Amino acid sequence: MKVAFAIAPWSHAETYPPSQGKSNIISGKFGMLGGATPPMSLLYISSYIKQQADHETKFVDGFFSKGEDWYRELLDFRPDLIGLWSSQFSWERTKAAARELKARGPENLKIVVGGTFTNATGGDKLNDEDAWGIDYAVVGEGEDAVLEICQHMAGDRDIEDILGLVHRADSELVANPKRPWRRDLDSLPFPDYDLLDLGDYAPAIGSYKCLPSVNMMTVRGCAGDCAFCHAANSLRERSMDNVMAEIKWLQSRYGVRHILMFDETFTFYRDRVLEFCQRLKEEKINIRWTCNSRVDTIDPEMIEIMKNAGCWRLQFGCESGVQKQLDTIEKGVTPEDNRRAVVMTKKGGLDVFASFMLGIPGETYEEGLETIKFAKSLPLDYCNFLNFMPLAGTPFFDDVDKYGTLSGPTAFHLMSFVPHSMTKEQLADLLARGPKEYYFRPKYLVKRFLAQRSLEDVKRNMRGFFAFIGADAKKDYLV
Repeated sequence: MKVAFAIAPWSHAETYPPSQGKSNIISGKFGMLGGATPPMSLLYISSYIKQQADHETKFVDGFFSKGEDWYRELLDFRPDLIGLWSSQFSWERTKAAARELKARGPENLKIVVGGTFTNATGGDKLNDEDAWGIDYAVVGEGEDAVLEICQHMAGDRDIEDILGLVHRADSELVANPKRPWRRDLDSLPFPDYDLLDLGDYAPAIGSYKCLPSVNMMTVRGCAGDCAFCHAANSLRERSMDNVMAEIKWLQSRYGVRHILMFDETFTFYRDRVLEFCQRLKEEKINIRWTCNSRVDTIDPEMIEIMKNAGCWRLQFGCESGVQKQLDTIEKGVTPEDNRRAVVMTKKGGLDVFASFMLGIPGETYEEGLETIKFAKSLPLDYCNFLNFMPLAGTPFFDDVDKYGTLSGPTAFHLMSFVPHSMTKEQLADLLARGPKEYYFRPKYLVKRFLAQRSLEDVKRNMRGFFAFIGADAKKDYLV
């Protein structure tokens, strides 16, 4: 059976403010700040269904293939099934793409959708009036579900037996029982990178030291319980043997030189981090890597060991410099926890990237200014200021009118939500003010200039400089 996987056409111009999302001679194909990384979830499904049933697969990334080219690449493959990945931000584009594929494709073409948004909404969005182009939604992990959909299409399995599947029966949505989380992650083959050219991809500005770079997950799920996030609260680990085998495979087969450890919180299990670093040293694996962390999960010894094993940067979700906002989103830390972790990490010789949210429900303009001031007081290498966005599956999404107003396109880098506690103009000012005040301090500019070690460093700094120098609150956010 032929199975195509795809992401609907998109660009950073749709998800970033104009001064940051545009592509030009400086930014190249990614825009001033953005990047694109291979979609691990789809590539895992592809490798799994090929391993289990020798299906023929194809992947078309809507970042690189646009308009007629995207449809032609997919339909010329003559797929029996198309799997579309969607987030909350791309749902409208995904529905439109599915309708067009159904209109152009053969009568027996089936389309299944999955991803974070589908998981968070339980597939209910198939009830949208304009979602008729989508036949199935997978809630939960997709490897076994897609394999079983293929079996159903071949007449070898009843659709009611596919766990985690939402489908239509007599014009009504039917949600099958949930599929348990996969525990044996080692049984999965590695992602199917043969479907793409890794040379096409690069992470966002400030997120890599060298290329080719890929994302990698050593666990699935998250142990946290932040109120603003819809990550699956079910942590499952791969064995360290399996993790090391993938890194060696990535290096030998694809020449990978850099990895973004994409675990929700890579540093959550201290002993696991130390084992990971020890294995890299023992097996003489030379790789540069970075990871997501939490400010309450690190210590000086861990940082030193990580640095000696090739780690060069930690990314923290500091979110706010005001305790009231941290409590609202149930982050479980204090501003001083944020400060202590950033200072500790810099003292240990690692770069630090921190993200902050502006427009948290209940936040005032003055409190937003406090968060910007707090960020400027930290020895960060990079930081970003994102608009708080009520995500599906969180209490803020379920009762959004209680907290604020949805405004404009759905994207973290645009003004998508305005809390009742400030005006749209005030939030626009904060979102533009944050990066400008942070990055255009003379002390910071001198530090970045002196830290340049390669042509790639120079390019990244130029992109960042021109992204923010022309930013204007009204022009960039009040659209």
